[in-house]
Parts: sequence; C-alpha cells; structure tokens
Amino acid sequence: MIDKVFLNLYNLLDGDQGAVKEISRDFYNQLQEDLPRILNYIHGKQYADAKKIAHKLKGSVMNFDLPEMIESFITLEQLLASENAEEAIRFYYHIESQIKSFHDLMIDL
Repeated sequence: MIDKVFLNLYNLLDGDQGAVKEISRDFYNQLQEDLPRILNYIHGKQYADAKKIAHKLKGSVMNFDLPEMIESFITLEQLLASENAEEAIRFYYHIESQIKSFHDLMIDL
C-alpha cells in the first residue's frame, strides 16, 4: 500500500511505483544537497540566495502530500525575505526534522 504522501505522484505516474521511488529518492538527495547551502547562505547573510533555494525546494515538495513541509518552506522564505536569521535558522532545523520523517516514509516504498 502506498502512503498518502506519495499518492498524488503515484497517480500522476499511472501507478508506476518504481518511478515514485526514483523521484522520491532524487528529491531527498536534492534536499540533502540544497538544505546545507541554505544554512551557509544564512550564516553569510546572503538571504536572497537562501530564499531562491528555499523557493525551488518548496516547488519540489508540492509533488508530495506534505502540507506541513510546504508551510515550513513558505515561512522560511518569508523569514529570509525579512532577513530574520535567528528564526530562519530555527525553521531550517524544523525542516530538517520533517525531511527525516519523509526519509523514513520513503524507506517503506
């Protein structure tokens, strides 16, 4: 049984579970690559660059049924736009925990 997180993607791909796994794995790898860049940009006060990456990742998250993660990326974008580094870092770590939960679901695919 496919978890609801992956159901939209599963339906878009005509039930091809292999493709769902591959896209999910690619998305997870992209998160692992891009998320640390966001933190580095925040520490370097390069908020516009961090916001671009957060925006890109938010779009990718929309392929999955992850409304809390989407909201987290929206909030992160807003915090970066207002250059609120302290809160942006807090949300960064919140998103990291959400990604761990996504990874745990992905293992069961």
